[in-house]
Amino acid sequence: MKLEYAWAAGIIDGEGCFTSQKHSKGGKKYPRLVISQSSNCGVPEILLRCKALFGGSINIQAPRGKQDKPAYKLYLGSKATKLAAEKVWPWLGKLKKEQAKQVGIDILV
Repeated sequence: MKLEYAWAAGIIDGEGCFTSQKHSKGGKKYPRLVISQSSNCGVPEILLRCKALFGGSINIQAPRGKQDKPAYKLYLGSKATKLAAEKVWPWLGKLKKEQAKQVGIDILV
């Protein structure tokens, strides 16, 4: 399983974004992880593998122009984001660790 988490850390480093979203009730912000991929062949396997590891939901964004591909995005909620960060932290790059800390995720190793 460690190999899968190391692989996922590489995907998150390259295609992921730790961000925050305001809760509709009360306005409190909570962390989210979004992983994006474009494809003309349906949902990319990368997103399916990450979803199997961490959960979340996959949404599709229509192409903006004739040459663009549909964009698929895996969204993780607050709990799943924290769990995913915990699992991949040892392999996550410095930039993504800083990004995670900025939205309130700080893993003690």
